[in-house]
Amino acid sequence: MQRTTKGICIALLLCLPAAGQTKKQIDQALTPEALQKYRAQREQLYSWNSAKFLLGEWRIQANAAEASTFNAKTDLDNKVLLISNAPRLPGLALGAVQRAAKDYKSLTIIYVEGLSLRASFYDNEGHSQSYDVVLADNPKRLVLVDPIARKNVVYEQLANDQVAISLAPGAMKSLGVQKKTIAVRVTK
Repeated sequence: MQRTTKGICIALLLCLPAAGQTKKQIDQALTPEALQKYRAQREQLYSWNSAKFLLGEWRIQANAAEASTFNAKTDLDNKVLLISNAPRLPGLALGAVQRAAKDYKSLTIIYVEGLSLRASFYDNEGHSQSYDVVLADNPKRLVLVDPIARKNVVYEQLANDQVAISLAPGAMKSLGVQKKTIAVRVTK
């Protein structure tokens, strides 16, 4: 009885992913041309072309006494884009209230999942958040889209050495900027 139950569970696990696909889709997915196209699309995503405007070290001057920096770089042989900051970006850290600004650190990891971009945010206060990622070329933007709470984080190129960072609540098609900070590039 137990062996039969295990067999049924294994069969379900193997068959369920294909249940939503037609035979034609499955056959097309296995062709060498489809596989080659899929790999080319992933390599295009790994080039990070639409996010290159964000690469480098950035400085934000909140006031005369307080300055923040963040860094954006690729890692793991260009398989991920990392955005790290310390201390807190003024008014933009998600729920960062437990530590003094000088002690706050966060890390956002942007990665390719299938043919989509996703991101995970973590900080040293124990917060974490998952995002869908949308890249746009005109204007150059990288948007971390929160599919649940709709608290989107937008990085937008203003000039070669300036980027605006803002929280934009709402759906992607109707971004309404709530808070905006300007960063100036320190190094590429």
